[in-house]
Amino acid sequence: MQINNNSPLVAFALVAALSLAACGGSDSGSSDADPCDAAQKVSDAFAAGDGAETDEEISEAIDGFAGALEDLAKVAPAEIKADAELLAKGTRALSEFELGVEPTEEQQEILEDEEYDAAGDRLDAFFEETCGLEF
Repeated sequence: MQINNNSPLVAFALVAALSLAACGGSDSGSSDADPCDAAQKVSDAFAAGDGAETDEEISEAIDGFAGALEDLAKVAPAEIKADAELLAKGTRALSEFELGVEPTEEQQEILEDEEYDAAGDRLDAFFEETCGLEF
């Protein structure tokens, strides 16, 4: 994959959003937080970045998206916790990407790793079945 300017952030956010269109974060790290509410917050965090045009806006959008995924990982039920943690970790690593600079080896591996797509697919299925959220 050839990476230019801000494409890693946009590409990953797009892939993540397609695979997690209704997933989200929670303001609470407690175990009784509702994962369906958390799912909506990731969707909202991604939507907030839809209009991002400048490097700063894109970086802020990805950072917010990463935070929402991290919050989701805190409240995710056992059957999807590993998938939520994987996506949160990967998104956080990409949020640290410096625009206009080639990605690090770790960031490049994240962009090319099919396990992120698989994790997103499992989360899609879970939230559609459990929360009635369509992707």
